[in-house]
Amino acid sequence: MADISVIGAGSWGTALAVLLHKNGHRVTVWSVLKEEIEMLEKEHEHKDKLPGVKLPEDMVLTTDLKSAVEGKDVLVLAVPSPYTRSTAHRMEKFVSEGQIIVDVAKGIEEKTLLTLSQVIGGEIPQAKVAVLSGPSHAEEVGRGIPTTIVVGAKEKETAEYLQNLFMNEAFRVYISPDVLGIELGAALKNVVALAAGIADGFLLLCPHHDSISNCSRRVVYDRIRRRCLTNKVRSFAALVINHPSGTIRKPHLRT
Repeated sequence: MADISVIGAGSWGTALAVLLHKNGHRVTVWSVLKEEIEMLEKEHEHKDKLPGVKLPEDMVLTTDLKSAVEGKDVLVLAVPSPYTRSTAHRMEKFVSEGQIIVDVAKGIEEKTLLTLSQVIGGEIPQAKVAVLSGPSHAEEVGRGIPTTIVVGAKEKETAEYLQNLFMNEAFRVYISPDVLGIELGAALKNVVALAAGIADGFLLLCPHHDSISNCSRRVVYDRIRRRCLTNKVRSFAALVINHPSGTIRKPHLRT
């Protein structure tokens, strides 16, 4: 049993808190919003963001960041990506050397173009930073619907430790050292998906009556291939389009 805090009580953070509790861990959920914690304490359900998913009675709910961070085995950082830096900055003085932080948000910081793990590492250099991402929905995870996801960490031991914490019969976790690939795939796959969707609307792009989805994928890939300037970006474009999650390349360590 591990002592875990989920920093952020939105739909994704709440769903992961419920999953981790079902896996037998002690779970604390922190929110910066006092009214959100009061609502969760009263209802034991996030009716606005995750209706129908009940929180267990013994889950700790708090607005005290110090108590939520100090002494925990793992910190699951689940705040929206625009607030990752400010939240990490507030957490830094409570985080011990080697404490594990796993970021579960998706995005790239607008002003710096840093990934979220890079933002966290810059604000909390003493922490071991990992990421958890993949094709998942909070409402499905909260209800125990089968989901596949990937944990990325530089150290194999950290990745395997997190895999064992999160994985159960409905939540399959792969591990990888490709933290950057996971984060870029998670942040950019929807951009490619939007482009493919737009292409689906242009039937004239399919002169040979191919399936629209296959044709749109081919057209989008062709446009990216022609316009990309480096081999690395070309490779990434292929990764995002060809893998359903846009996150797993070389699931190399252990499945």
